[in-house]
Amino acid sequence: EDKLKNGEWTAEQARLAERVYLSFVRKGSKFDEESKKEYADIQAELATLQTNFMQNVLRDEEEWEMVLSEKDMIGCPPDLVAAARQAAVDRNHSDSDAHVITLGRSLVEPFLTYSSRRDL
Repeated sequence: EDKLKNGEWTAEQARLAERVYLSFVRKGSKFDEESKKEYADIQAELATLQTNFMQNVLRDEEEWEMVLSEKDMIGCPPDLVAAARQAAVDRNHSDSDAHVITLGRSLVEPFLTYSSRRDL
């Protein structure tokens, strides 16, 4: 603030310095040693939980499926119907009428957008 008053810094430079300072403080630069250790432990646990969560999401995307008939695909564009049919083939569904919707964005989002079956 003194540098701003003395004309050494512009308002933008003072704002940047304030933002950088606040960032350091929010990340624990003013913590005592015990608080720093506790903060580091919390950050480590958070990193582990985030990794586990993302692995669970990926596993669900790979494993979960909803098997539908061509009749259930009414309202969907032909390329989505073809992709759902290919997903069924890839997942070893032998019924020629089987179509599979997975939790992958390329299948689930267009299906939810275009499907006439709102009960699904």
